[in-house]
Amino acid sequence: MNNVFQTVFFLIAVSVVSGCRCDSVETAQTRAGLKSSFEAAVTTLPKLEKDAQRAQMDVLKKLLDAQSERDRTATFRYLTRCPPSQVDQDFEMRLTQAFFERLQKKGESSKLQKLMEHRCPDYVVLLPLEALLAMSKGTNDFLLLFKAYYASKTPSSAATIIGCLSRAFPSLRVADQSDMAFVRSCEEWYLKNRDTCQVNKDYPHFVSSSRKGPPDLFISNAQKP
Repeated sequence: MNNVFQTVFFLIAVSVVSGCRCDSVETAQTRAGLKSSFEAAVTTLPKLEKDAQRAQMDVLKKLLDAQSERDRTATFRYLTRCPPSQVDQDFEMRLTQAFFERLQKKGESSKLQKLMEHRCPDYVVLLPLEALLAMSKGTNDFLLLFKAYYASKTPSSAATIIGCLSRAFPSLRVADQSDMAFVRSCEEWYLKNRDTCQVNKDYPHFVSSSRKGPPDLFISNAQKP
């Protein structure tokens, strides 16, 4: 318990020094307790799963599910108002991904977009973000990449989205093109072709990919094997 309180006050001290006034002792305490519970739970995973990102993400999501709505709201508010912590960067990245999966499953697109505007994850567990959104049951989820870019609140989120779109649409990237022009060209292509294309199962950025297929995230239905 002492370690938790030490972490709390350390997080607050870092927030004050960095000029972040959106954190609070209560929110930091909730976050520190969540981190402590996560680290303890991970040590109980079977040896074969101890380093598995999927198993660890499932642990963190269960811990979030067990929190009160008030605590989850406070943590989400922190993630969408405060800059990433330099001392807890790895855990906050996991936390962002866990919220992303929860929000996407619940179909809360407005909150999902808000999270992407502030802390857009490059990957969620082992899936590239652009592929996860493209494969979502929510038919408009992929459009969140464009909406979040146009409304991005941090340079890091904007850069991450550009990276996702550069992977997804390598053929649309041209020399001396501004990022905004590139994003608009990607959006225009997607809106025009989304009803006649599908996700490329051999997308080279899938962890399991042989990297021998087409480089783009989407292929036309006519290209279907």
